Amino acid sequence: HELEYQLNDLQARVLVAADNLLPVVDKVRGKTALAHVFVVRHAELLPEVPHVDVPPELLAMRAAAAPVPADCEDFLAVVQAGGVPQPVQIAMDDVALMTYTSGTTGLPKGAMLTYANALFKTRASADSYGATPDDVLLAVAALYHIAGMLMGVTVPVYVGSTAVLLYRFDPVAVAQALERHRVSWWYSIAPMNVAVMQVQGIQSMDLSALRMNPVTSFGITFTEALAQQWRAVAPNCRSFEAAYGLSETHT
Repeated sequence: HELEYQLNDLQARVLVAADNLLPVVDKVRGKTALAHVFVVRHAELLPEVPHVDVPPELLAMRAAAAPVPADCEDFLAVVQAGGVPQPVQIAMDDVALMTYTSGTTGLPKGAMLTYANALFKTRASADSYGATPDDVLLAVAALYHIAGMLMGVTVPVYVGSTAVLLYRFDPVAVAQALERHRVSWWYSIAPMNVAVMQVQGIQSMDLSALRMNPVTSFGITFTEALAQQWRAVAPNCRSFEAAYGLSETHT
């Protein structure tokens, strides 16, 4: 089982898992060194009245929320309990993140990224793309992918900007979020732009706040013609090829 392999290769003692994935965790937990499994229930983080259309499966999760299993811990409850972790000594050359990448052959490999590597890439991205504390960033690329983590987590944390986090990509929800939250900075994958441009009524939506849109070509190429089409719905936006995913170099 791939999860079993990764947990043992990493020698992981702590796992944070979405509640709907616990059955997968249960299959391998006894064969690993896991001492703590924290459960995240995404539906608990929904606003009482969401500002955008919510995927139906997320609404179903909220309606069917079950108690946290006895052998797991409630991640949100632990965070909100106000506990203070013990101080630890770290060096910038210590490994901060091991992100698993399958590459082209064989089993997944854990790319060992240091604190210095993560800081450099985050600052280089923030400076290159001109992200500021006044920006509102839309995070919709998968956070477990290195580019999604960089653009959706570490850049907004580094510059102190506001981040609008969506559960998953949905073209209508993205269009609504861009307009209603006055998003100024969005990292996207090229097919996302195409899907948003096909949303009914997109031409009448106000996306004028969006000024920066780094795009990764994945599935389709983000061409100049596509960038010009995007400019028709986001008139103040600069969109361009951002980078390609390379976990070993923090993208």
